[in-house]
Amino acid sequence: LSVREHMSQILRKLKAHKMLEFSALFDVANDGLSKLVVCFLAILELAREGLVHITQQKAYTPIYLQINQAD
Repeated sequence: LSVREHMSQILRKLKAHKMLEFSALFDVANDGLSKLVVCFLAILELAREGLVHITQQKAYTPIYLQINQAD
């Protein structure tokens, strides 16, 4: 899948679950490292476009994604 396709997939998952842990979006053992990289790029692009909010409490803790609500 392309970065854009991953972006759409991530947004669909976030609309259903409101908040997701980054690691819930992929399975490195089954999908491989390339999917992790594409997924990460898709998340960065979603954040750049203002569609998602990324949070992490402190270093080495889980990264969470949340869909930005329209005003």
